[in-house]
Amino acid sequence: GRNLFAQNTPYLTVERCKGFGAGFHSFAAQITSPPANGSDNIPNVRFIDNEVDTTGNSSPNKDSFQIYGDLIGSKVYYFDGVVFSGNVSTLLPAAGGSALGDRVEFAFLRNSTISNNTVRNGRLAVSVNGSLNVTVSGNTATGISETCFEEIGNTSAVWTNNSCSNGTGRVLGGGVWDLQGIGSKNVVVSGLTGVNMAGGGVGLYYATNATLSDMKLEAPGGINSKGQCVYLAWSTGVKISNLQCKGTAVSGSSYGVFAYDSQGITVTGSRFSSLLNSVVGIVGDRKGPGGIPFNSYGASRGGALPNGTTYYASVVAVCPSGKTIGREGSATTPGGTGNAAMLDWAWAPVACATSYELWVGTSPGRENTYFTSPYSYFCQTQPTGTSGTPPAMRTTTEIGNVLATSNQTSGVGSLVSTSYSDGSEGASSIELRDNLDSARGVKYPDY
Repeated sequence: GRNLFAQNTPYLTVERCKGFGAGFHSFAAQITSPPANGSDNIPNVRFIDNEVDTTGNSSPNKDSFQIYGDLIGSKVYYFDGVVFSGNVSTLLPAAGGSALGDRVEFAFLRNSTISNNTVRNGRLAVSVNGSLNVTVSGNTATGISETCFEEIGNTSAVWTNNSCSNGTGRVLGGGVWDLQGIGSKNVVVSGLTGVNMAGGGVGLYYATNATLSDMKLEAPGGINSKGQCVYLAWSTGVKISNLQCKGTAVSGSSYGVFAYDSQGITVTGSRFSSLLNSVVGIVGDRKGPGGIPFNSYGASRGGALPNGTTYYASVVAVCPSGKTIGREGSATTPGGTGNAAMLDWAWAPVACATSYELWVGTSPGRENTYFTSPYSYFCQTQPTGTSGTPPAMRTTTEIGNVLATSNQTSGVGSLVSTSYSDGSEGASSIELRDNLDSARGVKYPDY
């Protein structure tokens, strides 16, 4: 059970309370129905200087603290003006990938502050999802097994001076907030510290116009994106500056900044040391711009698509200069009878696109209905959208557009490496200026 649970409660203050041994959301505040006054928010909830310890429960399976707005129909209801500060969570260590201990979770916050909290152990430390104008600062996490600070689908979130150490997970990670199907936009991360985290540094998926600065990260080597100080996938317009990146790998792989099917990446004024591979790694494959849409979450239920049906899809990038279409992909809904499935289509962004059309059909080469999305992903829950005929011009937007200037290296494999496969278009632009191998006192050639 819970230590405290509040529904639809404005002006709630929880201060200097202690909760022990809870198995499900120790202290929770939730929006479960539209506010009675007709507004879109519950205002001024405050959690100050509280303490939760779940280690006395052998199977806790949810959050120590949770403040969670709601998506009711197509309308978001926010917790507005939340102050969450000085709280301490001691969680049962997660083992074997389970959710034991779990996290401190926030969703659908607006104009809120999360500051100076401490989280020990658990799967995640601080998770913020689907929120607007949230500041997360001065928080400390240790012993986290998956992600210390989770940034998913927020707009204009600011993460400052947070620290993470001594765990098997990643320092900061983010992706798509599945309830709304959006990735992070205009997120700022500064002053982030990560030490002895086996899962790597920062990992962002589907991020647009993120700014990462003044970070100090160690990234032990590994596989599946675990050996990078910064890992970017399907992201655009990311600016990285004043990063101190130290790899500690003796085998496997380690990179400074690894850009997978991403575009418009700038790396400047940063220091990189002890990396087995390159400072910047650029990888493109068939899922890149102009490539093949794919089902990113696997077979899943919850929509109205017929079960056991294969859908074929192509993505049209809608650019100011016109429309172009990528190559065809396919995905199959789960088996069974009836209509209860959905497909989470995803593709890498196209730099010029202002929106996308996902064209689908049930026969190869015969996509005859489409759905519109402002993002490079779409959750298809209905078999048909708008009828029509897709354009014939193929997308040729290329992966890359990487600028690296005024960086210093010591003990790295190379400055830049590239790998393109499965028909990806290759890098459209790589520019290198004023980079220095400080260990040898040699300037890298400009390119």
